[in-house]
Formats: sequence, structure tokens, C-alpha cells
Amino acid sequence: MYGTASSIIFDESGYGRSEVLSSAGSRQGLSWGSFLYCLTTHPLLLAAEAVRAAGMPTDVEIATDGTRVLGGPAGSVGYCRSFAESVVQEVIEDLDVISRMSSLQAQHCLTVGSVQHRVNHLWRMIPGGENSILSSAS
Repeated sequence: MYGTASSIIFDESGYGRSEVLSSAGSRQGLSWGSFLYCLTTHPLLLAAEAVRAAGMPTDVEIATDGTRVLGGPAGSVGYCRSFAESVVQEVIEDLDVISRMSSLQAQHCLTVGSVQHRVNHLWRMIPGGENSILSSAS
């Protein structure tokens, strides 16, 4: 399965059908390959209207200030701040609901078992773990 090259088939109007062997390129888990992909597609995303004119479906969202990657923000400082503020607000609302539970043990278990992990994940996903992004959210 992994020993031979697989075929990638392109069917483009005006050019016909072509086949390329997939025998070279980045390997799964190689972050450099993901970086190069982002580097090459970034100019296309900045020219969103040109991409749409080339046939991209209109229901596909194009974000130029940031996006969610693996549950964390990736983008401008403003996007990361806004993302963090929304997660913090959700956590506050969840803690408010949890506080209404009559059992302190149940409150503790639910907080430690789920809510705490969202905060830790957010903190790890903020670029550099910088306090400046969360300064206005607290």
C-alpha cells in the first residue's frame, strides 16, 4: 500500500484528463509540508474574489484574518483575541451552569473533567501563550 506510487487524476475543462504519480512530496506529520502548502495558498486566499471567479463554490468560507486549527486560533492578534474572548465567555457560562449543581463533588468532577481542559487547550494554542492576547478578555 505504501510501497508504490498512487495516481492523482485531474480532469480539467479545456485540458482534459491527466494523471500524476504521487511518489514525492511531504510525508504525513511533516510540519514543513503543511507550512509550504500554506505559504503557496496564502496569496490565493488574499485574492478571494479571483478564486471565486475561477470556480470556487460560493458556500465555501474564505477567512483572511484567521481560522480555527485543531481547536485553537491561528491568525492575526485581533482574531486570536476575539477567539479567546469567545472561549472564555463560553467557559464562564458553563461554570455558571455547573455552579447550580447541588453536589460539590459533581461540580468538581465536571469542572476538572471537561471545562478545565478547554482552558488549558486554549492557553497552549494561543501563539506563544502570550498574555497580551487575553489581557482584554479577563
